[in-house]
Amino acid sequence: MRETKSVKSTLGRMRFAPRTWLHSLLGKTRPSGEELDDARAFASWLASSPRLNAPDPSAPLFLVLSFLPLAYCLKLERIVAAAMQRAGYRVAFLTNDACREIVMEYHHDHGPAPVLVLEDHLEFLQSWQKRTQLKRLFADNDLSLGKIKAFRYLGCYVGLHALATLSASTKDGRLQLDGTVRRRLKKIMLHSMILVDTTQSIIRQMKPSIVMGVEKGFVGTAEIFYAALENSVDYVQWTGCHEPNAIMLKRYRWSNYREHPFSISAGSWGRILSLPWDDRYHGGVMAQFETGYKEGAWFKYKSLATDQQREKHDLMAQLGLNPGKRTAVIYSHILNDANLFYGDDLFSGGYEEWLVETVRAAAANPEVNWVLKLHPANVYRNARLGYSGKYGELLALEQAFGEIPGFLRVVYPEEKTSPLSFFKITDYGITVRGTVGLELPCFGIPTLTAGTGRYAGKGFTVDSETIQEYLEKIRLIHEVPALTAEQVRLGQRYAYFVFRARPARYGDMFSDVYNFPVNHPRHRDLALGDKSPNAILEHSQMQKIVSFLRSGEEDFLDMTVA
Repeated sequence: MRETKSVKSTLGRMRFAPRTWLHSLLGKTRPSGEELDDARAFASWLASSPRLNAPDPSAPLFLVLSFLPLAYCLKLERIVAAAMQRAGYRVAFLTNDACREIVMEYHHDHGPAPVLVLEDHLEFLQSWQKRTQLKRLFADNDLSLGKIKAFRYLGCYVGLHALATLSASTKDGRLQLDGTVRRRLKKIMLHSMILVDTTQSIIRQMKPSIVMGVEKGFVGTAEIFYAALENSVDYVQWTGCHEPNAIMLKRYRWSNYREHPFSISAGSWGRILSLPWDDRYHGGVMAQFETGYKEGAWFKYKSLATDQQREKHDLMAQLGLNPGKRTAVIYSHILNDANLFYGDDLFSGGYEEWLVETVRAAAANPEVNWVLKLHPANVYRNARLGYSGKYGELLALEQAFGEIPGFLRVVYPEEKTSPLSFFKITDYGITVRGTVGLELPCFGIPTLTAGTGRYAGKGFTVDSETIQEYLEKIRLIHEVPALTAEQVRLGQRYAYFVFRARPARYGDMFSDVYNFPVNHPRHRDLALGDKSPNAILEHSQMQKIVSFLRSGEEDFLDMTVA
């Protein structure tokens, strides 16, 4: 029986991705000896705690998605899983073929927790119907990115996640719907549809109570997210956040599936608004910015923080800005930013269309200085991809206008001047839904948004219902009124609870370390110090994380810190 299953699995992988299967035969990339040694040392450390007995077969199942072969992720997943085991849950891990070997080292045989590999369970149901659906879609003479993004299969937005996946693999992050891109998209979408069937089957058979994963946006991970929602299973996303030694945790159901993991739910926001104003909201937010930007802690795992401070007049002089005019700064997104997966965009063509149309509208307004600040995470992204060419945002503008418009002052991602200094020259901020929309209102700076899903509609940003309304605001941005004192307080209140209460901090248990370059699998790692597994698993902060996972609440929100 086992041999039959193995043959079926091999044939399934060969049918699913022939080139990948052939590559695996010829010798696929394996974890280095250093990675394996580190994994075994971690597993040995964890095994030093008393071994748990096999849980009650009727106990609820906690399913952990382990799709990133990174030491930081693997260790954090295993520690949280062990804490859930102690709370009486059965635990299982789901990974993919590419991560199989390293995941087995971390998660297999170190407690009663099975590891499943996605490709071992492939379902090939009604393949001809899938191909017919895709053929019909791609035969559309007016095919657009918007139409592809809207394509769904059994509840999963296969088109959106295929676009994101393909975009992430391109050096500059751009996609043009030519013949090559169409063929690659169709293939990725077919793979995704097969994975939708597969993950639906896995969820129905395993019947987990909770699914937890760090990634849910790309083909290979998105499908299990939708499978959980389709089967009324809570999906908890964990992700890195603005400060070290902390993560964000958010629970998803269909009612909030497009919300950003940093967002505050309507219920939580209502409770926060009922609290009387406290001056520490202002002071706490400003202290967070000071610590984050001046000490280099802000989104450290993305290497975003720079500590060089500049006076306003010096920075304006450097950029050649007219001191007699106010300044509007377009805070650009990376073209394939993870924000693709959150909220509703005004521009169906994505961040490239938003950027081009914003610059086009800005060209009609000479009343202000215009600055385009390219996202500093471009440096981190390009280092991982080994790309040193022109940024996709600039290629998009050159294609649209023939050259970078002369009225636009471009700030490159390599700029070392702190964002705090740029806030000083910003009279109007422009974003789709970036973090800057949380930051600028705290300084009283009006911020125009072009999408929902994070903080839009909370009363402290300048939102628009339509493209026309948004572009008209850009053309007349000098007439946008200053934020009222109440709007500033709203922004500071919201930012305070996002930055102070939303993080699940683990610094008292273990800490982040950065000992390797950004493209190394141990770039970000966990230093466990001299604490025993028992000390960590029984720590009050770990118990808060476990309590949240079991609670059914949408947001991890630590009001004792706030």
